[in-house]
Amino acid sequence: MSEQDRVAKINAISGKILEDILESIENLTLDEDQFLAETYARLVAAKFLGYSPTALVVDAEAAAQRLLDLVEEHEATDEN
Repeated sequence: MSEQDRVAKINAISGKILEDILESIENLTLDEDQFLAETYARLVAAKFLGYSPTALVVDAEAAAQRLLDLVEEHEATDEN
């Protein structure tokens, strides 16, 4: 599997997980403490695997901002 294929696969899986999390937020079923504990543990494990938690966070923040911008753009379009 090429690196590009691997990234595409990771992004697809990530998108599904994000969809599930957003749905649980919307349904008020997300246990925030459990969510934060799992996130923290996964960042620590990522470090053990040789990945940079800081780089992951920076990338996640950029992705979140892109999504927020898309939502804002969509809402502005709906208002007009």
